[in-house]
Amino acid sequence: MGLFDILFGDTPNAAGAANQYYQQIPDAMRPYLDPAFQRGERAAGSLEEQYGSMAQDPTALINELMGKYQPSDAYKYQQEQMSQAAANSAAAGGMRGTPFEQAEQQKLTQGLLSQDMQQWLQNALGVKGTGLQGQQNLYGMGLGAGTNMAESLANVLGTQGSMAFRDALQKQQNQSDMWGNIFKGLGGAASSGKFL
Repeated sequence: MGLFDILFGDTPNAAGAANQYYQQIPDAMRPYLDPAFQRGERAAGSLEEQYGSMAQDPTALINELMGKYQPSDAYKYQQEQMSQAAANSAAAGGMRGTPFEQAEQQKLTQGLLSQDMQQWLQNALGVKGTGLQGQQNLYGMGLGAGTNMAESLANVLGTQGSMAFRDALQKQQNQSDMWGNIFKGLGGAASSGKFL
């Protein structure tokens, strides 16, 4: 290594040495954060669609759910028991088969059916709410993963920028010190008369 290399050659670059590791961080984080981020993205699209349709036309959701309603076995059993009891009561009172008895039967059946439908709807809405909550949790995980990744990347880039800045300042300082020492040495040698 000659004098020229010592004075003007490349000095080890601390920022460059560290950056090779910092640059690996995003790729090392991706396998852990990407799956949650992607699930969150998918959940966000689904949530947006579902909440949008529920907000724009809430009766459409109710109608869709009620279109799937089937009377429960409990309703069928209660309806049979109630019909038998009402028929026995009407027969005992001599009212069996009359319009009054039929109207009472219909009124009792409608009340029982209404209860069954309301219970079914509450159950269906509960399941729907649980599904939406699950999607919101996935969205939250994805948002958290995306936020963590963005913060980590910002930290890495900030560190790289700071290191590059310090490295550039150090190089400037080293060069300034070197030239200062050279001129100081030449000046000292000239003033002592040793240089000439």
